[in-house]
Amino acid sequence: MSTILLIDADPVSRRPLEAMLAGEGYRFDSAASAAEARKLGGMRQYRLVVTRLELPDGDGLDLLRWFAEHSPDAFVVILSGFGSIVSTVDGGRPGAADFSGDLRQLVRRTLGASARPLRWKEIERAAIEDALHANGGNRTHAARQLGISLRKLQYRLKEYGLAESG
Repeated sequence: MSTILLIDADPVSRRPLEAMLAGEGYRFDSAASAAEARKLGGMRQYRLVVTRLELPDGDGLDLLRWFAEHSPDAFVVILSGFGSIVSTVDGGRPGAADFSGDLRQLVRRTLGASARPLRWKEIERAAIEDALHANGGNRTHAARQLGISLRKLQYRLKEYGLAESG
């Protein structure tokens, strides 16, 4: 599961934010439009959503309302065109987490140390998915390739919500 959704139509301003998040070791997805953000938000739960105020097909306030309805546990941050934080919403409650500072501090404060353990699980999940794909979905061969028992693989498939695949 990605922890952060970054929404910015302008690749010139999005890339430094992506580089900062990657450099800090966070898992994130990026979207270039409100529609793409809603699509990703419908497929995954995010702990932090960072969006620009102005988007080509909507605005950050519309997304704030959408995530408040569809992902009420998400912390939503709206950035102005100048990169300053316009608004923060925690669990659908405007102003619940007023913040002044830079985005790096906000991410650290919002996600804290609890975001770090997700990295191993995401690496493991990706390895399982890759092994299943490389072995045509054959779980016995994938478990052998991963060096784990078939039983452990089946447990991990359930844990990661992949039990129906393969």
